Amino acid sequence: MYLAFYLLLDWISFIHPLPAFEVTPWNPPPGVSLALLLAFGMEFWPLSLVAVWLGNVTVHGMAVWSLETLLLTLVVAGGYGLLAALLHRFGGADLRERGGLPRFIAQLAAMALVLGGLYLLVVTFFLEAPQSGFAYALVRYWVGDSIGVLVTTPLLLAVLRPGHWGFIQTREFALQALAVVLSLVVVFGLPWTDEFKYFYLLFLPLTWISLRHGLEGACLTLALIQVGLIVSAQWLGYKGGTVQEMQFLMASLAITGLTLGVTASARKAAESELQRALRLAAAGEMASALAHELNQPLTAVANYARAGQLLLEAGRSGDISDVLDKVATEARRAGAVVRRLRDFFKTGHTRRDPVAILPLVVETIGEVEERARRQSCRLEYAIPADLPPVRGDGVQLQVVLRNLLINALDAVAPESMGSLDEDPEVTLAAHREGDEVLIQVVDNGPGILPQFRDRLFDPFATSKPQGMGLGLAISRAIVEAHGGRLWAESPSAGGSRFCLALPLHHSVHSVSVKPLPVKGAP
Repeated sequence: MYLAFYLLLDWISFIHPLPAFEVTPWNPPPGVSLALLLAFGMEFWPLSLVAVWLGNVTVHGMAVWSLETLLLTLVVAGGYGLLAALLHRFGGADLRERGGLPRFIAQLAAMALVLGGLYLLVVTFFLEAPQSGFAYALVRYWVGDSIGVLVTTPLLLAVLRPGHWGFIQTREFALQALAVVLSLVVVFGLPWTDEFKYFYLLFLPLTWISLRHGLEGACLTLALIQVGLIVSAQWLGYKGGTVQEMQFLMASLAITGLTLGVTASARKAAESELQRALRLAAAGEMASALAHELNQPLTAVANYARAGQLLLEAGRSGDISDVLDKVATEARRAGAVVRRLRDFFKTGHTRRDPVAILPLVVETIGEVEERARRQSCRLEYAIPADLPPVRGDGVQLQVVLRNLLINALDAVAPESMGSLDEDPEVTLAAHREGDEVLIQVVDNGPGILPQFRDRLFDPFATSKPQGMGLGLAISRAIVEAHGGRLWAESPSAGGSRFCLALPLHHSVHSVSVKPLPVKGAP
């Protein structure tokens, strides 16, 4: 398959050969060989040697076993084999690696120039009569090989290696491909345009596609543009020199497109890793809440199992069935809790259950109450007894409330209060606003630092020496997954106020709970 593709591409691209030197302005076959060696290893170099020899014989019409044919085959195959080895050794074999693209371009440009000189020296040695134009032929060889490889090799590597190609089936890409075709029509198809006057228009769809679809989109678009340029040149009857000038412009397109594509792919990879890190951190934050929730069903299972054992010892085996049903129920409940952690870890999935705010707040306050007492912090909450439930996952929402309360306690810790002459105080209040429940966590600490105000919810933004800066980022991700909002305010009286808005549960408009008075922890 490789040999057939190499020979077909060699035959298609053998256009405008320079007399005597047989050098063309577009030479993509070496890019196929280079992609083979980079993707599958140097052990395939003999196969690339055979491909070059077959191309010289069948396409270029050289004698089968002549010394010139063998030398030219060794120059081309050996040169690109050496380039592959250098890219493996010094970087550039993977364009997605940091600095991979500049290394690839630099080594390719240098090797193409060296090979061009060696190739032309061999050809000149076997010419019957001296020929002028060595320098011109060298430039054509350098341009033809460099552009051919620069467009072909990244595309084949992107196809052979795991990548993201789903965009090809989208309407957006269909529109982008149409933009490429229209740009080619404007550049080459309009009779009143000067030669290459509007070539810059090709940068527009290339930039669009590269930034939207990364390296894969850039490689595919460059291949489409290259084919379009060659077809247009042949159709319009351009001479070899004109095609060579066009390839210089193609070089700027290729370098720009690949640079944008690599940058966009790196950005997407970093965003994906960040989201994965956030999910891992969120799973860690949820672990304590889940452990607390698992404690009840596991304790119940142990109690029921002990009760069943006592019933058996008392000879009351008829009552065992009810006990086992209760054990199974509690075990299913524990399993459901674990599945919620797994689902959030894998997909960010959240439940859509009715969640009563008052019991959630009471339980979360209870977890931090001891710390507030140690800090001599007054911890208060005020929740209306008739506050309707919100829609979501109680465990995940408890993670959010715990993060907000811990941050508030950090803000009023002795080392944070400094010279502030106020007793530390944290207040949690909630009320209904339209179709939402608004929860506010307020502290009277020093407030939000100005340098963090605009990036407070960004990952890794923290002013705490031991903090990771993930708590608020995780909390906002959880809240937004619930269809809610989380933001921070700086009250005029000082301190900070974090506001959490959650949508009401659609099927329940009120919840009956026993009134609970405002509670403080001196």
